[in-house]
Amino acid sequence: MKSFKSHSSGFSLIEVLVALVVLSIGLLGVAALHLTALKNNASSQVRTQMTLAAYDLSDRMRANREAALNGAYDDDTSGTANASCNGTSGCSAQAMASNDLFEWHTKLDSIAPGAEGIVCVDSTPNDGTDSGSPACSGSGEVRAIKIWWPDERDGALVRLSTGVRP
Repeated sequence: MKSFKSHSSGFSLIEVLVALVVLSIGLLGVAALHLTALKNNASSQVRTQMTLAAYDLSDRMRANREAALNGAYDDDTSGTANASCNGTSGCSAQAMASNDLFEWHTKLDSIAPGAEGIVCVDSTPNDGTDSGSPACSGSGEVRAIKIWWPDERDGALVRLSTGVRP
C-alpha cells in the first residue's frame, strides 16, 4: 500500500494573493489618513493666519484709539487705500482707519480668497453667518472682529470672532 504524505513547503499562490490584497487595503487606508491629515493641516494654517490678522487689526485699532472709539472701523467692509497713511504724518485718524481696513481686507483675501471680515459693536460676538448678516447688536463696549472664509475641506464658511476694547 502506498502512503500519501502531505508536503507543505512554501506558500500557495492563493495565500500570496490574499496577503497582497490585505497589504493593499492597509496601504490605501494609510494614504487616505495622510490625505485627511494634509487637508486638516492646511485648514489649521488658514485659521492661524486669520487669527493673526484679527490680532493685527485689533492692534491697529488700539494704536488709532480716537478713530476706533468714534466708530471709524465699524461696519466698513472694504476701506480705502491712502498712500499718505504709510508715512509718519499727513494722515487723519479717520483716513488711517480706512487705510487699516483696506490693508486688512487685502490681507484676508490673500490668506483665503473669498474671505470676508467686519468690525462692529456687538455684545455677542460669536454669532452671524457672513458679512451680509453679521448679527451685530450695536450694544455693548466691545468691538467684535468677525471673519468668514470658505474652508478647503468642504467649502463651508468658517467663522472666527474676537472682541477688542479700544
